[in-house]
Amino acid sequence: FFFTDLPSLLFFYFENVLFLPGGQTLDFLIGMPSIRETWMDFTEMEGTMPTEIGTVSTLTSFSITFCGLVGTIPSEIGLMSNLDRFWIYQNQFTGTIPTEIGAIERMMILQFEGNELSGTMPAEICANRAPSVGFGLINILGADCQGTGSVTSVDCDCCTCCGGFACGDFDA
Repeated sequence: FFFTDLPSLLFFYFENVLFLPGGQTLDFLIGMPSIRETWMDFTEMEGTMPTEIGTVSTLTSFSITFCGLVGTIPSEIGLMSNLDRFWIYQNQFTGTIPTEIGAIERMMILQFEGNELSGTMPAEICANRAPSVGFGLINILGADCQGTGSVTSVDCDCCTCCGGFACGDFDA
C-alpha cells in the first residue's frame, strides 16, 4: 500500500475513506517509527490488528472506530507505553480485553464498546481508573457492559460509560 516507508511521519489522519478493492490493513503503521497520532475513524479496513502494533512505541493517540476490523485485540498493545488515548469502538473485535493494556501508565481514554467482546474488564485496567480527571489515569473507560442490550458484554464495575449511546459513539 502507498503509506509505507514514511519514517518521519508524526501525525496520520485518514478518516471517512473507502479504499479500492483489496482493502487496507493496519500493517503499514509498523513502518512508521516516529508516528504520534493515528486517527482512521470510518475508514474501511480489512483484517485484524497485527500483533506487531506493539512495536509502535511512539504512538500516543490511536483511533480506529467504525472500521470493520475483526479478530482479537492483541496483548502487545500493552507494550505501547506512550499511548494515552485508545479508541477502538464499533468494530467486530472478539474475545476478551487483554490485561496487558493495564500496564500503560499514561492511559486516559480507553473505549471498547460496540464490539463483540466478553469476559470481565481486567483488574489491571480498573486499578488505573481515575477518581477524578488527571494525567496518567483513565478518566473515560467504555465497554458493552452487562444490561446494555449487546449480544456479548463485558462485566465492568469501573467503566464510566456502557454501550455506544451512553459513551457518545453516535453523537454528531
